[in-house]
Amino acid sequence: MKLKNIIWIIIIAVIGMLVISCSTAIDEYRLEDNYYIKETEKFKFVCYEKDHAYMYDIEQSLKNNYEKVLHDLGLTRKVSKITVKVYPTLKEFHKNIGLTRAPKYIVGKKISEKEFKMVSPNAKGLVHTYEQIVNGVAVHEFTHCITDLVIKNRKVPKWLQESIALYEANQKIIPNELPDSFKEISEMKYNIYSIGYLLMEYLVKQYDVEIINKLLLAEGDIESVIGKKEDEFFNEWLEYVKKFH
Repeated sequence: MKLKNIIWIIIIAVIGMLVISCSTAIDEYRLEDNYYIKETEKFKFVCYEKDHAYMYDIEQSLKNNYEKVLHDLGLTRKVSKITVKVYPTLKEFHKNIGLTRAPKYIVGKKISEKEFKMVSPNAKGLVHTYEQIVNGVAVHEFTHCITDLVIKNRKVPKWLQESIALYEANQKIIPNELPDSFKEISEMKYNIYSIGYLLMEYLVKQYDVEIINKLLLAEGDIESVIGKKEDEFFNEWLEYVKKFH
């Protein structure tokens, strides 16, 4: 048999396996009332569309990032099953998170340490790509759930929580402008979503991944964790961004 024919047979076999794999994953969803449910050891997936092939991609994204997120945030205890609810349209998603007039870019929300909601990557009118929803939003909101488990009743600032979620979900953005002071960041006067990834990238590279857990437990107190005042840390971070990005 010619090598070319062998290669084609292998390609066809691989495609067939992928199709069977996806079909099996979809068939594992059971219909209850008006929604479809699938439960795994770590997650309970809920969606509202008969054609929900995209759920397989969301499952894989969370599965691939599960252990990494727990490790990076320093969570070692057993995690209860987390519910993931996926809505077919932006309108339905916004309604179910109580934000009927929310802008289009709000596509995911952590409800509690045991649940988060998001919009389908196939929904119409999205400002995000399919991959950004599946690989970014799903992991971002999952990270928020794990963050809640780590901090318990601690008052951790939003800038830190969002920076960690952006970093874990690999939602990297290079902003056109940078803030003028750390105060702008800590008081949320600057769009944390445009620089959060870069903040955590710098911290992890300088102080290793354990810095994430230390900052969470210290409620974002930079000085008590790294021994530098906020302004000193901020200036060093600015230099890093300008040099490497």
